[in-house]
This record gives sequence, structure tokens and C-alpha cells, in this order.
Amino acid sequence: SVKMLSQVSQSSLLAAKLRRQHMRNGKKPTRKQKIRLGQAGLSPENWLVIKQKQNGELVILHKHTDKIRVVPASVG
Repeated sequence: SVKMLSQVSQSSLLAAKLRRQHMRNGKKPTRKQKIRLGQAGLSPENWLVIKQKQNGELVILHKHTDKIRVVPASVG
């Protein structure tokens, strides 16, 4: 129980660290990226693009909650 609690806190600390690191890297999505976000059921105006991977995945950051998500390459 204690070991699991420490693993959970470590992963949440890592997620918080990632959010802080990527906060300044987010960029407004391009028109094509906005279309993909819409196809994924997300509101493009609420998301910033951290990076677009070579395989086509979009790593995005929510503007208000700092939540990081990955949009798969084949959406829609």
C-alpha cells in the first residue's frame, strides 16, 4: 500500500514536471491540426500543440488545465 502510494506520487510528480517543461513550448495549432483536433472530438481553441511526431501523432497541451494528451495519427 505504501509502495503503491509512492509510485502514484512519483508518477504525478513526473506529470507535473512535464507540464511545467512543456508549458512554454505550446504553439497554436495550424489549420490542418485544428481539423484533426475537431475530428478527435476536441475544441481546437482550448489546445496548444507541443509537438507533431514523425508518425503523425500530435502531442497537445490544454490551455487551462495543463493536461497533456496524444492525438493518434489516424483520427477520423
